[in-house]
Amino acid sequence: MADIGYRSIEVLVTNDTRGNLSLQGVGIGSYCTWVQGETPTQGSILPQYNPAKWGVYTNDVNAAASGQVQLTGLGSFPVSITFINNAAGASSCAFAPNDAVQGLVQQPDTGDQNHTLFVVQLIPASGSPWIPA
Repeated sequence: MADIGYRSIEVLVTNDTRGNLSLQGVGIGSYCTWVQGETPTQGSILPQYNPAKWGVYTNDVNAAASGQVQLTGLGSFPVSITFINNAAGASSCAFAPNDAVQGLVQQPDTGDQNHTLFVVQLIPASGSPWIPA
């Protein structure tokens, strides 16, 4: 694995929706760097039924490792994933759905509070007009 610094957070996202999603609104917090090989690219595509891993780290012991990604292509507005491992080692991953995409978020134990992983499964929203008949 590449350098993951003093504190890091990674999200493994699987697109189990009914179409491809485009990455928008990609960003990281102050004093952060994307993990090598885990950098989302603005405008790139997350194909249907495919995974992607995005990770952020910091070497500043007083800083949080944080990032965000918005995804478009299904629904009437973007969905967003915001992830943070704060300076105290508390981590969270927030998923904001839309009318076509929901997210299931799990946090496997990494055994190290300074290095966190979240698994996010993107699925069709219940009752979504975007689900083919």
